[in-house]
Formats: sequence, C-alpha cells, structure tokens
Amino acid sequence: MMRFDVTVLNFDGTYHDQPHLLQNKHRWIDLSDLTQTNMYCPQETLAEIAKRMDLENQSCLTFIGSGNYHYVTYLFLQNMKEPCDLVLFDHHPDTGRPYPLLSCGSWVSKALSQLPLLQRVVIIGLHPKYSTFIPPQYFNRVRVVSTANLFKSSEAKILQWIKTDKVYISIDKDVLDPAFAATNWDQGNMSLSSLLEMLETISRYKQILGIDVCGELPYNPLGDMAYTQAVRKNERANQAIMDIASSF
Repeated sequence: MMRFDVTVLNFDGTYHDQPHLLQNKHRWIDLSDLTQTNMYCPQETLAEIAKRMDLENQSCLTFIGSGNYHYVTYLFLQNMKEPCDLVLFDHHPDTGRPYPLLSCGSWVSKALSQLPLLQRVVIIGLHPKYSTFIPPQYFNRVRVVSTANLFKSSEAKILQWIKTDKVYISIDKDVLDPAFAATNWDQGNMSLSSLLEMLETISRYKQILGIDVCGELPYNPLGDMAYTQAVRKNERANQAIMDIASSF
C-alpha cells in the first residue's frame, strides 16, 4: 500500500459506540438513510452505496459494520483492475445462492460467478460443518482452511494457498474466539494474535490491494453493561487490525 487511509461506513450507528476508533483520521460515509440494506440488498441500493463510497478513491482499510453488510466486499472486488485472490477470514463461507438479491450470505458466490479478475478465494477459519455450503462448481477456486488445520500449517504453506501476487483481504470478526470479539453470528476460535500474525505474513510477500473489516454488534442505543463491554472488545480488535494494517 502506497498510502494508508481509513473509511468507516455508517449503516446503523454501530461505530458511534467506538469513540476511540473514531479518534483516528477517517472518512465517514453515511448510509443510514438507505432502506433494504440489512442482510439483503437490491441492485439499485447497491449502486447507491457504490456511488457514495467513491470506489475510485477507495481507502486501504474500510470498516463495514455488522456482518449483515458483508456483501459490500463485492463492490470492492468489482472495482479491482487486475487479477487477484480474495483472502477471507470468516467462520462462514458466504457462498449461498446470490439471486434474486445479493446478501451477506451469497456475495462470495456472486463474485466468483461475475468477476473474471477474481482468481481464487482462500477462506481461513471456516468451520468444517460449513464446507458443505460451497457449491461444487467452485471447488477448484475455493481453498478452505479451518482453524485447526491452520495451526498445523507453516508460513510457507499459508502463502502457497494464495496464487496471485496481489490480494484483497476481507475480515469478518466472527472468525475470532468470543474472547476477542462479539458478533451477532456464531463464532470461531481463532485468537486475535493469530489473525494479526497472518495479516503480517501475507503483507511481507504479497501486495495487499485493500482490507475491509465487519463483525460488529448491531447498534443498541439502550445497551446494558454487557453490550458496552462487548463493543469495547470489538473496538480493541478493530484498533489492533488498524495498527498492523498501517504498518504494511
């Protein structure tokens, strides 16, 4: 990355509860007035999101919000100008049927079927039970690495899974153990330090075209102490990801 800057997408007020994160210089894009964005997104709304984000001036790091909006990653991949692999840290494959509406559970399938510059998807941290959700036609373009297998793999092997010199990275914090993040989906057992180490490893040998992060708890203006503590945990994880990304 030649420069480092940050964009924060405001779909539902999630980041209003992360003041320390917002103390960092960032571009704030308000999307809270848009309807039909939660989990599923029609084409006209997706086009409006893309327009407001000004993808030609895409930031190095984008905070998307809840995993319900993970489909926004499709727009970043759609904007790629050269062949690349997607490295996806996620407890779920997001390879469901993408029609009639793009969704947080189908955007990977749509990217594989619609974006010729996307060469391969490497999903790190996927729970084995969700491997059956990957359609057979994508078996040769999707590499699945469970957390258990990750611990047995060397740095060189991790890099072998990535076939292109340039990569885009998408992180859903539901890949993390609940000790390190709190999301609205079932979670994996990856440690935050393992995630950060893999990001650093990839950055040493590959050119990272961009990173996005989702997996926030949906905004709750009446949240209790447990909610506040969970948001602080997410904020710490977000800050750690931002800190290491800024060093690439």
